[in-house]
Amino acid sequence: MIDANPYAPLCPTKGTLDSDNHAVIRVSRSTSYPDRLRAYRIFVDGHEMARVNAGQCVEIPVPSGTHEVVAKVDWCGSPTLSCTAGAGETHCFEVGSNLRGLRIMLIYIYIFFLKDEYLTFAYTGPVRPLPQKQGVPIAISRLPTSAATEP
Repeated sequence: MIDANPYAPLCPTKGTLDSDNHAVIRVSRSTSYPDRLRAYRIFVDGHEMARVNAGQCVEIPVPSGTHEVVAKVDWCGSPTLSCTAGAGETHCFEVGSNLRGLRIMLIYIYIFFLKDEYLTFAYTGPVRPLPQKQGVPIAISRLPTSAATEP
């Protein structure tokens, strides 16, 4: 299991993975008021793989293939999402509380009847590397055009 720590590297691996044949699942959590003091548990394929606290992000190395990801807190959780991750890909998810604004008044309905809707869990897509072109500078100067022409 990986504990999210803002001061440690995001991807400490547990065990050994083939570096050529693994993907990364990145889960970030919002800083909403409900559950601020509790860690959300992240399950991948039915196994608890990480815990993420409010405002943190955790990266979970997984083998390439299709994975089911779900977040839980106590006996409540989120809908199960699946993603197909290829080698070297990073797939991003966002988790947070569904109890925002006036929904906080519906806490008992979520706890007892909508247990799998207590947390919002959204797939935000794969991270795609920026295209690298030869001869294109990485940083572009933001000098005004008049300053660039003056000697």
